[in-house]
Amino acid sequence: MRIFSVVECTIYLIFIAYLVYEYSSKKVPYYVKIITYISWVISFGFVFVLPLDIYYTQHNLSLKRHNLDPKLLDTYEIKYIELTWSVIYWINFLLIWFILPILQEFEDAGEFTIKDKLKRSLYNNALLYGIFVLLGGLFMIYLSYYGKMTMSAMMEFFAGLSNCFGTFLVILLMGHGLVAIPKKYINERTQELNLKYYQGIAKKSEQTKVNAKYQMERLIKIVYLMKEQYSDKHVGQYCTKILEEVNPQIMNDVIKDLRYTNLEDLSRDLTDINMNKIVSLNRQVKKSIADYLRAETKWQILLDNAFLVEDILENQFSIHYKIRSTFWVERSGYVGDILDKIQWFWYVKIKSILKLVLGVIFSIFSLIIIYGELSMFLDLDISIFKIFSQSDEYFKTQILILIPLLYISFCSYYGLFHIQFSGFYCFFKHHNTDAPSLLFGSINFSRVSAPLCYNFLQMMRIQNTSCEQVIGKFDTSVFGSFSAVFFPVVLIIFTLFNFFDIYDLIVEKFNLQQLEFSHQPIQSDIDEGKKILYKARLHRERKFLTKQSTDLRNFNGYSINQFSTRISMYNDDENRNIIPYENQQNKQRSFSTSSLLTNSRNSNFYKDILKI
Repeated sequence: MRIFSVVECTIYLIFIAYLVYEYSSKKVPYYVKIITYISWVISFGFVFVLPLDIYYTQHNLSLKRHNLDPKLLDTYEIKYIELTWSVIYWINFLLIWFILPILQEFEDAGEFTIKDKLKRSLYNNALLYGIFVLLGGLFMIYLSYYGKMTMSAMMEFFAGLSNCFGTFLVILLMGHGLVAIPKKYINERTQELNLKYYQGIAKKSEQTKVNAKYQMERLIKIVYLMKEQYSDKHVGQYCTKILEEVNPQIMNDVIKDLRYTNLEDLSRDLTDINMNKIVSLNRQVKKSIADYLRAETKWQILLDNAFLVEDILENQFSIHYKIRSTFWVERSGYVGDILDKIQWFWYVKIKSILKLVLGVIFSIFSLIIIYGELSMFLDLDISIFKIFSQSDEYFKTQILILIPLLYISFCSYYGLFHIQFSGFYCFFKHHNTDAPSLLFGSINFSRVSAPLCYNFLQMMRIQNTSCEQVIGKFDTSVFGSFSAVFFPVVLIIFTLFNFFDIYDLIVEKFNLQQLEFSHQPIQSDIDEGKKILYKARLHRERKFLTKQSTDLRNFNGYSINQFSTRISMYNDDENRNIIPYENQQNKQRSFSTSSLLTNSRNSNFYKDILKI
């Protein structure tokens, strides 16, 4: 048992470290990464403590039911787990409502000194604390009137209020994840659907990148002109500090572009200069740079994925069982040949089947969870989740409980990783999440962890656990049976909204893109995305060929003349359409990249490359 727990804990800690590393920007301060790591360890740790709690609770209940020796009861383990719940719950509570909000506003502030940033953070959080004081005061009056004002009653009230809000957030996020996750995997079952998806989001991704670049350059120009205008005053010194944070390459491009800029459009922002305006500009510049770098990274990743799918479709009928592309070189040697063939089988044959199987499995799990929520609302005696906790074996119980619990957690956290709250706080992989977004996510991860575990216990119909002693009693004593009726109904409604895409229609109708989980492309977006990706591929291939022509002997350690490419394509003047291998054998031809420009796949295609 202990070996399994140690291995589980080690993998868990390493995985959390990887997540923080993968998402956090390289400019995020180390203390933010550390507090984020601690917060995520505690938040996700609820999920791994709960199976232990359930096992020991059920084991002791079984011993009592069979009237066995009381010495066999795991009283020590129960006390240890209850202590663990108390510690992580109240640390989590302090992180949610005090430490993380203050640190988030501190990192988001535009002031230049630590003292001023801290003042700004406390001021922005004053409203939150004011609400707490008001509610606490009203509740103290209520308890005083009935003569029940104790520290325990106050703790129950605030914990119950926190759990109520957290449970509501869990239900909304789960309603999205239960539908979005199976739909995502089922939609990715074929490469044709993947290509349509990338074509559909290409238009919005390109627009986002262009808008982010324009906004960033405009703000940098304002600060630069302000520095030049007030070079002998404190304003110039603060502007210099702002510009020091700008990447030198971006700064050089902005200065070169100034000669073509209409300065009259910027002159309006150079009047009425005061400290508040400089602080606001500092905050906006930092955010605009992060937005641009994030948009540029997302655009390049989109192109990589789209071009890979195009190459897979071109080579899906390859008699050599290899994916040959303009953008990479075949591996050399016997082992390299085997790896290339394994790669082909993975992308062409195996991955599509695996996506479909996972989509079906996730769909079944989603239906089971929805039934579990309905069973609480309708007070049904049959509970599928209760079957998972019937085993007396430690390892088997852990696995059977962890599987559905991890899926419920996956559904809840999936929405948090995808929603773009108010257009400011978003999670992006590949080191593109800034400090305020990391802390904002940490706050919401912490908010949903305890309510998620309590909701899972209700679905499993398990009582008298240590989790319930620390967390559950707050919910029931303060809010009664309200949560048992209201939240399952909300889950069903929100699930139906997402299943029939009603939520996306509401977001689009009322222009609420800041609450959008993921963009759902329409046919017009797909048609325009084809042209955008086609031009982007021409541009990238031109750059690739230019770089290739400067070093024909060696490219990334491989001989360029060692490989040839078989293609089956034609140009329809708008997009590169794919022709199946068996139907277009007469259109295929081999050519070496050493003579790529003379023996091109299509003369019109490479004329288009030279035009870019």
